[in-house]
Amino acid sequence: TESESQVIVTSNIAAKWITKYAINIPNWKIACMTGKTQDVFVTNEWKKLIVLTDQKSELLAENVEKVFSKSQKVYFITGDRHLNIIPLYLSKKGFDIETIITYHTKEVEQNMEVNYDGIIFLSPSAVKSFFRQHKISIEIPLFAIGETTATALKKIVFNPIITSSKPTQKILFHTIQQFFK
Repeated sequence: TESESQVIVTSNIAAKWITKYAINIPNWKIACMTGKTQDVFVTNEWKKLIVLTDQKSELLAENVEKVFSKSQKVYFITGDRHLNIIPLYLSKKGFDIETIITYHTKEVEQNMEVNYDGIIFLSPSAVKSFFRQHKISIEIPLFAIGETTATALKKIVFNPIITSSKPTQKILFHTIQQFFK
């Protein structure tokens, strides 16, 4: 029998790409982020391939080290703008890791002419894109889907930053509702 490929996916867009273009369900062991990324695999009947999940890249990398074999290549399937936490960690631990870019993030220009009660950020690239074009009042609260996005915000603004306890849109929207109660 063909050995299982070891695959790491941290983006729901990459997961959608994989499930869309695979001719059939492959013989893979998948480590992925919880939330939308995992949901894509579950929805497309790939659940049985998932051997590891976590909500933070650092923890996913540490668990991959325990579960994946160093004697086999690990494929990190992602977009062009990703954090290097997982590939760097696994390389240092002796894994042969190959990064496969499945999509490119394009910044979308949008003009904001209104002051909002709050602004939501779902990724560090959204933070960069937004603040490259906009200046906002320091009082406007900013909502980050997770710690990585919050860190990107903290590097460039002094606004109040409210971070979701888990990096899911559902928890983030609940956090926003609680904030404005």
